[in-house]
Amino acid sequence: MGLPDASDASSLEICFAEDSPALGIAVRPEPERGNSDAEAVWQSGNAPQQWCESQGYLWLPVQAGKPLELPVRDGVVAFEVVYPITWYSDVADRRAPYTSVYFDVSRIK
Repeated sequence: MGLPDASDASSLEICFAEDSPALGIAVRPEPERGNSDAEAVWQSGNAPQQWCESQGYLWLPVQAGKPLELPVRDGVVAFEVVYPITWYSDVADRRAPYTSVYFDVSRIK
């Protein structure tokens, strides 16, 4: 997925479908380098908002059908979409109440 063509775009707008189970988006300040620590955090029982605050990430709650603006930093948007564990049936450790899917979207050059 690529960012809009405008080289000066400061945000990327996304919108979730009405039936999306997503709870929110954890916007990272930079792309992930190495393994994500998200699963350990989810297993700790922290709410997604608390996790974001402790990591210095921006938390954007999903409201189905309403657009969200994700900040573009140095031509990249890095984020995790957070879901309740009941949405994702293939997770080995069900002690975690949440799971997430990581994305980083960069400008096509």
